[in-house]
Amino acid sequence: MNAGNGITHSEYNGSDCEPMGFIQIWVRPQHTSSKPGYQYRRFEGNSALQLVASGTAHEQAFVLDQDIDIWQLRLPAGEALQQALPANRLRHIQLIEGALTADQQQLAPGDGFIPEPLTYTDYRAQRDSLALVFDIAKDSYQGANHEAH
Repeated sequence: MNAGNGITHSEYNGSDCEPMGFIQIWVRPQHTSSKPGYQYRRFEGNSALQLVASGTAHEQAFVLDQDIDIWQLRLPAGEALQQALPANRLRHIQLIEGALTADQQQLAPGDGFIPEPLTYTDYRAQRDSLALVFDIAKDSYQGANHEAH
């Protein structure tokens, strides 16, 4: 959803008995005078790393008005993956479920981590894991210093 220059919305659990979980992500747009908009995608596939949102148009990803790439990382227990980090980018990892090590930092569900801006990030799953990985332009990042949160 793009709030653009104004939108009203709400979220709620439609079930009276089943728990609901969701992640709400806010990305500040580069332009403030855009019109409200809505995109819907269903992400399927078995790729360990899948681009789900980007400031550059891609066939499957949501299009955002910001210099950012958001990846979905799915790693089965015991699997490892190395992800390149383009120059002049920072990476923020947000673990949703499982147990994951990112550049030797152990993460539990709900943990966020900003690794040192090296040329790649190493991931290893101790349990089946799901995470979101944000690649952000260094000059536009307004977050904390490089530390585990």
